[in-house]
Amino acid sequence: AMSCSSVFVGLNALRLCKIKLIQTKEEHKGGENDMLFGEKVTYTVNVEGMMCPRCVAHVKDALTAIKGVVDVNVSLEEKTATVTFKKGKTDEAAIKAAITAAGYKVV
Repeated sequence: AMSCSSVFVGLNALRLCKIKLIQTKEEHKGGENDMLFGEKVTYTVNVEGMMCPRCVAHVKDALTAIKGVVDVNVSLEEKTATVTFKKGKTDEAAIKAAITAAGYKVV
């Protein structure tokens, strides 16, 4: 029984080696996962008025709610917010407007 189990495990491993889990750029045909191969833009702004971790969470939530935003990193020590978004999906004005609407000032 142990030898049969080992044979099945080995065959399953060989079968899994043939499966491609990640598409290459040439295989990509567009669609919902466009951000994997599309161009991303990173934008950093100085935010005035953040004083505590709750303020950081508030700014991060406001920026994450913007459509097209991929990643948000807010630093209390540096008083900055770094936003990564898909090119053409949002712009700097939307980021500034979201921070201002949250009650903070963009410097």
